[in-house]
Amino acid sequence: MDERLTQAASLFPVVRIGADIGANHGLLACHLLKAGKAQKMWITDLSSDALEQARQNVTASGLASRAEFAVGDGFSAMTEPADAAAILGMGGATFATILKSAPQELLPKYLVVSCHTEQETARVAICERGFEIVQERVCFSGGRYYVLHQAVRRKDAVIPDERTLFIGPCLGREHSQVYRDYLTRRLAAYSPSRSAEGMKRCQWLREEADRAAADSKSSL
Repeated sequence: MDERLTQAASLFPVVRIGADIGANHGLLACHLLKAGKAQKMWITDLSSDALEQARQNVTASGLASRAEFAVGDGFSAMTEPADAAAILGMGGATFATILKSAPQELLPKYLVVSCHTEQETARVAICERGFEIVQERVCFSGGRYYVLHQAVRRKDAVIPDERTLFIGPCLGREHSQVYRDYLTRRLAAYSPSRSAEGMKRCQWLREEADRAAADSKSSL
């Protein structure tokens, strides 16, 4: 597995039933089953071709008896709730649509999420469905940065303020080099903006970059 999948697996809790939504090749599900992170995995994908590849990988690993395969969009393909679900490899808007349309009775206790784009949209969707983001990580894999979220469903979950959703509820504790490099990349994207909204967000990123750099120095 690459660094993104490795980080996702490390955020996945030990559960009885897990789910890999939009599983593609099924490598994460294979790893979770082998590692004992889940006794059983639901493996779903909208593409029947992708799901067949996942089935082949799981079967080749001798794990098919512990897996359920289903073609479908998001949680609707499942017939029972999972305790934890991983949703990786899609844009934030697509993820938000999947999560918002999930039947309440099929929502898991835990979510592990990584979206290629629109992190703020993904965070809003997570919080609006009653989850609290409790961990976030940034990794660099295959020439790009990925943000991963671990969230827990809670009755008292609240939606953070706009700045927190933009920066990340838990990334404010980060000061690693990969996180500082990630902030530099984000700043480069926002710096040319002359709109009031763009300038505001650029300032938030500068403040966060300064904080991460200061925390890094103080930890030496």
